[in-house]
Amino acid sequence: IGKKKAYEKFLTQRCKTPSEAFLITKGSRFQTEDLLERRTQIAISRGGFEALRMPGELVEYDGRIEFIPKPTLEPLNNEHDDDREGCLLRYEPPLKMKGKLLDDAYIISVDPIGQNTNTGRSCSSIIVFKTRRYENWIGVEKVVATYFGRKKINPQGYVHRLLLKLSKYYNAKITVENDRDGGIIQFFIRKGELARLMGGPTTTMDKFIPGTKTNRRAFGHSMSTVRHKQVGEDLLYEWLDARGATTNYFDVEDGEKYSEEEIDQLVHMTKDRLEDQVLIDQLINYERGGNYDVVMAMMGIVVQLKEWYDPELDEPDDGTDMSSQVHEWYIGRYGSTEEKIKILRNKN
Repeated sequence: IGKKKAYEKFLTQRCKTPSEAFLITKGSRFQTEDLLERRTQIAISRGGFEALRMPGELVEYDGRIEFIPKPTLEPLNNEHDDDREGCLLRYEPPLKMKGKLLDDAYIISVDPIGQNTNTGRSCSSIIVFKTRRYENWIGVEKVVATYFGRKKINPQGYVHRLLLKLSKYYNAKITVENDRDGGIIQFFIRKGELARLMGGPTTTMDKFIPGTKTNRRAFGHSMSTVRHKQVGEDLLYEWLDARGATTNYFDVEDGEKYSEEEIDQLVHMTKDRLEDQVLIDQLINYERGGNYDVVMAMMGIVVQLKEWYDPELDEPDDGTDMSSQVHEWYIGRYGSTEEKIKILRNKN
């Protein structure tokens, strides 16, 4: 207890901005002290949060989606700011194998707004997340892009178009909070892009909330009740405490296995890989009855991770976690194990 009080006093007395001085240090359902430490670590590092992210826009030409950096764009750090439009922030570009995006390497979660005006209180929140499906090759799971804001003109339409571009850019499927989907499902139907939407986490939610009708919705996830939110909170708490389980990592270019020292730099507690300022702040201050759009989007991520990427179900016995697509690429470039054994035998 004394350590906690001393730590809270340190944070409020050594703050860099007024908002840090008034951070809520009690009451959150998540690991407040660790999150505050992570926030402070980034804030006092060279360049702070700005050094980790690149504001920009996605544009489409010649059938491709390209990210155009725009450093002058201002992200929204607080939904009560006068300018609440926000902007897309990229923390990591989509990583490819053989020049192609991998299937299921990324997923997107969106907490949409319910009204298509600029006067509402809530903001749209989008999180693009790299899964652990190809962890050995493209690194550990983490948030790679975010959008938080509310455009002054047609804010729902902006989110619809951004989601489609993000889905193409990262080859990612989308889970939407379906209690009020903000017209997203209808937009993807009209565009003939319904396959980009994720189904509901039926198996996972039936374990926690059996028999509820929300578990039978065709697309997205629900956060409509206290019980739904509690499940999301518990799964998010577990994810923040998790640690990368893979012990073998390979360079995406030359296929060489990383050393133990390099692996130690890659594998950390997941909360130590958080880089988005708004997500960290909202996790610190989170209260179930409050308006925490980014946390709600993150809950959508962890619920779908449990459904589709649960390590208890998906982790192979040999610990390699390679899809057949990656395996074929590796064999084609470096040869099979049997071929290498023959070479060694001939040398001997």
